[in-house]
Amino acid sequence: NGKFYNNTTTNYQGNVVRWWNCSIGTRKAVEIYNNICFNSRKYSAFEVAPQPYMYSLKGFLPTSLVKVYNNTVGRMNTDKDPYPGRLLDTYNSNTAIEFYNNVGFELDGNSLINKQGNTTAIDKGGNVYKKRMVEAVGTDLTSKVKTAGAK
Repeated sequence: NGKFYNNTTTNYQGNVVRWWNCSIGTRKAVEIYNNICFNSRKYSAFEVAPQPYMYSLKGFLPTSLVKVYNNTVGRMNTDKDPYPGRLLDTYNSNTAIEFYNNVGFELDGNSLINKQGNTTAIDKGGNVYKKRMVEAVGTDLTSKVKTAGAK
């Protein structure tokens, strides 16, 4: 559990964060916010899912909540790997995910979330998808959308 925030990652391969959300003892929240992710060769920017073996660990609890907000993500999965490149991949996270005020552009598909498994992604609004980079961000990759994206 914890926070991942205020990062800029460009020209990379794979997820920026694979969050195996778990709490030991007391359930806590996870936050992923104010990040800029651009030009990944494979996968989505963020992934949220504990690994299946973790459920058998003594004291394992899924986190109480995952919040994904104010992120700017574009041009994912340029290698066209079979897994789609989106802003967020969700698998069996066994917790609610609040998803709001994110900006995505030039993603692999027109959706911000690649939802798989039993995860409940709660769209709290303000998420924006633009087909073209020039509509979404400036040359420094900061969001052109005043109400969403990384600040």
